[in-house]
Amino acid sequence: MADLRDEDVVARQTAGLTSILSELVTGLKAGALVEIVEAAAQRYSEWWVVEALTLTIRRLETEEELQHVLNASNHLTNSDLRARIIGRTARRLVDLGFPQSAILAASSIELPGLRCDELVELTVRFASAGDGQSTRAAGASGPNLTFGTLWSGPKSVKTLVG
Repeated sequence: MADLRDEDVVARQTAGLTSILSELVTGLKAGALVEIVEAAAQRYSEWWVVEALTLTIRRLETEEELQHVLNASNHLTNSDLRARIIGRTARRLVDLGFPQSAILAASSIELPGLRCDELVELTVRFASAGDGQSTRAAGASGPNLTFGTLWSGPKSVKTLVG
């Protein structure tokens, strides 16, 4: 177990978790430790799944691979976390040159406010890259967006492009 506590050998979280479990092994009765591990496994946090997928997305290079991440996100039960991973995947699709897939992904976000936020993000990315066609397409996909405006809440609309 000594190697699992070494941050140079494993990731910081793994080293931290190993240290926590090592402390508990020596300090708790065997039954209590089993209960902790079982409870943690049963109540895994989808947040960690999203963070792990985010790290994976950064390494993926093809539209097909990213589509698999989008398909996998359908298994997340928390709609806010599902929206986050879809948005992150959409941004990666933009970075790799797949604007239409990015717009479709962002448009699929169930929560209207988060869907709008992601479409605004895509619109800004397209506009800053000089991609007028994708800028218009992303803007037209959002309920509160039109070409030339950036929706940033119910009380403010900022001009993006004249």
